[in-house]
Amino acid sequence: MLFLVVVAVGGLGNFKGSFVAAVAIGLIDTAGKYLVPHVAPYLVFGLVLGVLLWRPHGLMPARHLG
Repeated sequence: MLFLVVVAVGGLGNFKGSFVAAVAIGLIDTAGKYLVPHVAPYLVFGLVLGVLLWRPHGLMPARHLG
């Protein structure tokens, strides 16, 4: 499930965006499990929702040529 979240947050068709999103989501998920284990699952998806509301096409959307 998280791989779909990574692609959506990073931006469809953008490797750099997906890489940045994967690292960020992984760090947030792991830190959340250690610091606040009872809200960790909601923390990741809440932040993803916030990012997608702020930037609907992802952090680094693909550029269209044409």
